[in-house]
Amino acid sequence: MLLKKKIIDDFFTNNPIILEKCLDIKPDSLLPQITLVNWIKENFEQDMKPDLICQDIHDEWIILDYKRAKKIIKKLGTARADVTAEVTDLFTQLKYYREYFDESLHRESFFKITGKEIFPKPAGIGLIGIISIEEQRVFKKKY
Repeated sequence: MLLKKKIIDDFFTNNPIILEKCLDIKPDSLLPQITLVNWIKENFEQDMKPDLICQDIHDEWIILDYKRAKKIIKKLGTARADVTAEVTDLFTQLKYYREYFDESLHRESFFKITGKEIFPKPAGIGLIGIISIEEQRVFKKKY
């Protein structure tokens, strides 16, 4: 599972045009897999690692996290595909990532790691999908 998520991470990092054209993300702002150290233990149980922290064309910070579609949708191929609890987990995860930056200590830690200033409650975007090896090949041929 971790390997498949790394494939998605590498694909977005190596092909930032997708995020730029679809979400107005600045390609030079991508910060993949930054560990957010939990300095205030009563707020969060552990350190967190969002898939991607980046900025849009308006310099607003965005936390992106993605999940594979096969884990998200059950009864695939039936007339009624159901969304699993993973979507709720994704929503909650993004909420925690956003709340993390409410604490000035956490924003200072982020600045020390990245040299970039982030404000409380950056936007959160959850992406659900999959990128097969064949889809990667087709994309690389086009661009």
